[in-house]
Amino acid sequence: MKKPKKAVKKKAKKAVKQRMIKKKNAVKKIKISKPKAKKIMKPKPVKHKEVKHKLVEEKKLVHVIPPHITVQPKTAKQPKVLVLRTAGTNCDYETVNAFQKAGALVELVHVNKLIRKEIELSDFHILAVPGGFSHGDYLGSGKILANKLLYRLNNLVPDFVKQGNLVIGICNGFQVLVKAGLLPGFNQNYRQQLMTLTFNASGNFQDEWVVLNNVNKGKCIWSAGIRKPLHVPIAHAEGRLDLNDSELLKRLYANDQIVFKYERNPNGSIDSIAGVCDETGRIFGLMPHPERNTSFLNDPRSTRIELPAEGEGMQVIRNGVEFARKKLL
Repeated sequence: MKKPKKAVKKKAKKAVKQRMIKKKNAVKKIKISKPKAKKIMKPKPVKHKEVKHKLVEEKKLVHVIPPHITVQPKTAKQPKVLVLRTAGTNCDYETVNAFQKAGALVELVHVNKLIRKEIELSDFHILAVPGGFSHGDYLGSGKILANKLLYRLNNLVPDFVKQGNLVIGICNGFQVLVKAGLLPGFNQNYRQQLMTLTFNASGNFQDEWVVLNNVNKGKCIWSAGIRKPLHVPIAHAEGRLDLNDSELLKRLYANDQIVFKYERNPNGSIDSIAGVCDETGRIFGLMPHPERNTSFLNDPRSTRIELPAEGEGMQVIRNGVEFARKKLL
C-alpha cells in the first residue's frame, strides 16, 4: 500500500533538514589554523677586525699596479698637454685618458678658445689633435679645422713647434696636420700642403686592427725605442696617403721622416705608409689609433694569448710625455 504524498514530502523535508544540521555542525568542528609566523634570521654579528680586513683586501684589489708599468709620483714634473677639440671630434676622451696614464697634466680645449685667446697655447708642452670627423668632414677630412689653424690661428702652431714643443695628430688629427701644411714641414715651412690623405682604395670606411712596424731610424721622438710590431686599430674612410710629386717620397726617406708602415696595407696608402713626422721629429701624425690600445682589455688578442697589462699604443704616448718631461721642463 502506497504512502500518501503529504507523508512523503514531510519525510523528504525532514531528511534535508537533518543533512543541513550535520553540515553546520561539521563546519563548527573545523578549527581554522593561523599561519605560523616565519622566523627572521638575524645576521651573525661581524667583528670589527673582520670588516677592516675585508676593506683592506678590497683596496688592494682596486689599487694593484703591474710592476712593469711606471707610475709617476705626484711630486714628479708633469708636462702639460692641450687636447684640441671642435665640432665632430669624437676621440678626445680617449686621447686625454692616454696622456693622463702617461703622467701628463691634460686639458681638453675647444679651438674657439684658442681663437679668442682665452687659452694660451704657449702654456703647454704638447698639442694633441685627436681623431673624429671634425666639422663633419664636409669639405674633405680635416679640411675645415686645418683652415682654422692656418687662417684663424695664423702662426700660433708653427711658432709653438719652433719653440721646441711637440705636436701629434691621430687619424682625423693627422689629416688636419697634413692639410694645414704642418706635415711634412720641409725646411720648417709649416703652411704649405704637399701631400694629402684621401679615400681608401677599397672605397669603404674601414674599422679593423692593424700591425705597424717602426721604420724610423731615430729622428721621430714619438717612435723612439719601439722595436716590436704595434697592434692598434684603424677607423677611417680617407686614410690613403698620396703625394703631389714622386720626388717627395724620396725626400721623406732621405730625411728619415717615414715613421710607421702597415704590415698589411689596408687602405692603399703609398708605400704602405701609416705615419710620418716633420724634419725635426717633433711633429708626428698617423692614421691608426694608439690611444685606443692603452690596456690589454682593448686588444682583441687578449682572449687568446697572454698580454702585458698596458696596451701597446701607450708606447707612442709615453715617448712624447717622457721627452717633454726631460727636455721641456
